[in-house]
Amino acid sequence: MLRALLVAFAAILVVVGAALFLTYAWPGGITILAAGGIVALALVLERWRYRPTSARPDPAWQQTGERFTGSPGEGTVEVYDDPATGERHYVAGGPKPPRD
Repeated sequence: MLRALLVAFAAILVVVGAALFLTYAWPGGITILAAGGIVALALVLERWRYRPTSARPDPAWQQTGERFTGSPGEGTVEVYDDPATGERHYVAGGPKPPRD
C-alpha cells in the first residue's frame, strides 16, 4: 500500500516537473522533476537490493540469527553475513509463518 502511494507520488512529481519545465519555468521544473526521479529510482533500487535469493551463501558466511517475513507467500528470510567484508546475504527459506 505504501509503495503504491509512493509510486503515485513520484509519478505526480515527474508529470508536474515536466509540465513546469516545458512551460519555461525550468528552475522549479528541474527541481521537482529531479525529486520525482529520485523517489522513483529509490523505489526500484530498494526492491532490487533487498531481494532474497534461494541459494545458500559460501560456507565461510555466518548466519546472523536474523529472520523476518518476506513478501506475502514467501515465508521467512534468513540473513547471513561475511565477517571479512561485512556484506549481507538474504536467503529465502524456512517455513511460511502461520496466519493470524
